Amino acid sequence: MIRSNINYNGILITYGFEYGDYNARNINNGTFDVYYKNEYLDTFKCNLIGKYQILNLLGVIAYIHSEGYNLDILKRGMLLFKGVPNRLEIKKHNKITIIDDSYNSNYKGFIDALNVLKNSKGKRFLITPGIVELGKYKKEIYEALADNILLSTDVVILIGYFQTRILYSLLKDTNLEVYVLHNFKEAYDFFLELSKKYDECSILIENDIPDLYRIGLI
Repeated sequence: MIRSNINYNGILITYGFEYGDYNARNINNGTFDVYYKNEYLDTFKCNLIGKYQILNLLGVIAYIHSEGYNLDILKRGMLLFKGVPNRLEIKKHNKITIIDDSYNSNYKGFIDALNVLKNSKGKRFLITPGIVELGKYKKEIYEALADNILLSTDVVILIGYFQTRILYSLLKDTNLEVYVLHNFKEAYDFFLELSKKYDECSILIENDIPDLYRIGLI
């Protein structure tokens, strides 16, 4: 349903995942197909994996194509582009794939990262303190998060007993393995111990994990 547009010199360029003149389809681990008016245009690959990151790139592609520029130059440039550290950043360590989204702190970004984890290889782990300062919509947001976690994750490691109590209550009686640790160091060490049992695993480190959680003050 997501769509956007560019208004350039009075010309409206529309793009999105389902609507608009330009569409990004078949998104998989940074590779995606671009369609122009429902006809295949080209396949692109980048170092970004988030759906909203792809949407931003699609806007650039739409503008470049509409101006008649060579897309091959853009394709080469996209392979060189690096995302912001700690925001859906992929790291490899032997048999472990780390999806580092630890500087994120919003609901939409969380869902986007869970979708990446959902399509990742091996046993799928999540480390998170949840989302802080949600106000009166906390319960509704956590219910939606819990539904998405159930679809994308095998093992959940929560950070902090107080701030994760709602999320824990929603997940504890499901088919997931759910653990609660005091701080990030404890949680990550625990993950490393669990990961020894699997030939391959992926871990999403999600949402605002500052020093406050690392040293266990909450």
